[in-house]
Amino acid sequence: MTIYNHTFEKSSFLDNASYNSETMELTVGFQNGKSYAYKEVAYNTYTDLINAKSAGGYFASIKNNLVLK
Repeated sequence: MTIYNHTFEKSSFLDNASYNSETMELTVGFQNGKSYAYKEVAYNTYTDLINAKSAGGYFASIKNNLVLK
């Protein structure tokens, strides 16, 4: 099992994200202190999120396709 962690240093919306490769679970932490876990997320979605020019914009574009755990 591998868990990947990322901190968004330049985002005013997102604080952090983690991805569990075994369970395919993405957890996203927000600047307001809340965090949400999403299930059945592909690894490339996590990498696209952390590499996006605007992480908040990318998350907003995919959030309706994510399933809360």
